[in-house]
Amino acid sequence: MHDSWGKENETRLERTGMIISKDHQYNFGTVQLTLATLPYKVFKLHYSGWTKKLNEKVKEDVRVMGWEAEEVGSAEIGYFG
Repeated sequence: MHDSWGKENETRLERTGMIISKDHQYNFGTVQLTLATLPYKVFKLHYSGWTKKLNEKVKEDVRVMGWEAEEVGSAEIGYFG
C-alpha cells in the first residue's frame, strides 16, 4: 500500500492483530504487509452461505450505490478471473 496511507492507519491496523510483518519499500513509497490467515468460519459466508435471498439483497444494496452486481461462473463452473 502507499506509505502515506499506511502511516495514517497504522494504529488501527496494528490493533487488529492481523499484521504479521511490515516491509517498508522506501524507494517506492510503499509498505508491504503480511497478514494473518483467518479461520474458515470467518469466510464461510463467502464460499457457501449465498442464498438467492442474500444475492438479491446484495444486488439491491450495490444498485443503490450506483453499482451493478454481475454474476459470473456458477456452482458447476467457477469463476477464477
